[in-house]
Formats: sequence, structure tokens, C-alpha cells
Amino acid sequence: MADLARVERITSQSMGTTVASLEEEGLVARTVDPNDARRWNASLTEAGKRVLLKGRAARQAWLSRAIEERLVDGEQRRLAESIGLLRKLLAE
Repeated sequence: MADLARVERITSQSMGTTVASLEEEGLVARTVDPNDARRWNASLTEAGKRVLLKGRAARQAWLSRAIEERLVDGEQRRLAESIGLLRKLLAE
């Protein structure tokens, strides 16, 4: 939980609450870490994977529609050209 909380930049307590809620909904399963019994590993269940993929697809569809409907051709090209810069930032 601490590692996941660190990545998401929230407290371990908040992450624990979030994971417990997801576990109650059947979206996440927790198991004891085989290398350290004091630690837990969390993984998506099949239902959790479906929810994740459905949400991702909805966000991608929204973004694609917004780009197509709100940006003119030149703006779309500039946006496409800036993707390389965004990837460079995310690689850090």
C-alpha cells in the first residue's frame, strides 16, 4: 500500500481506505506478499479489469471526439506534434 500511495501521492491511510473500498466492490483482491508477510499485494480482479478498460475507452472516446469537434486542422496537427514533447516529460 505504501508503494502505491507514494506513486499516487496520497497517504498510506488514504490508499488503504481506497483499496478496501475497491475490494468490497470485488474490483481488487489483496494477497500477502510471498517475500514479506507484513506487506500486501493488490491486484485487479476480472471485474476490476473490465471497469478499468471501460473507463479508459470512455476517456479515449471523449478525447477523440473533443479533438475532432473543437480543434481545426492546424490545431490538430500542432497537438499531434506536441505528443513527442509530452512523452519526453513523462519519461522523466
